[in-house]
Amino acid sequence: MRVFARPEEQEFQFHPELLECKSRASGILDTAGFTWFTDYSSIDLLHEEFGLEICGIQEESNVKPIAEAMRAEFPHWHYCHVCYKDYGRDPGWKFALHMFPRRCGGGRSIDAD
Repeated sequence: MRVFARPEEQEFQFHPELLECKSRASGILDTAGFTWFTDYSSIDLLHEEFGLEICGIQEESNVKPIAEAMRAEFPHWHYCHVCYKDYGRDPGWKFALHMFPRRCGGGRSIDAD
């Protein structure tokens, strides 16, 4: 049996430019016809991965158009995933798009195609 330890966590890094990206994403979603608090509940910053996560998407049919709008706005971000959260804050579908790979923090998600 071989035991692997996760490497030491790096210090948190704040990326203020993600605030501008969040603002752009909000405008893109609005232009694409998605309404904040109706179609999705929040846009979260992913500092460790350098990206954004659209949370609380109420309708599964909206996930793909939201993903396409975000990918068009941020084509240089390489990684994305979709998951469904049925508890806690922002229940519903989540779509994340980011520059760096995500560390596994438990739970289950799928890569978005």
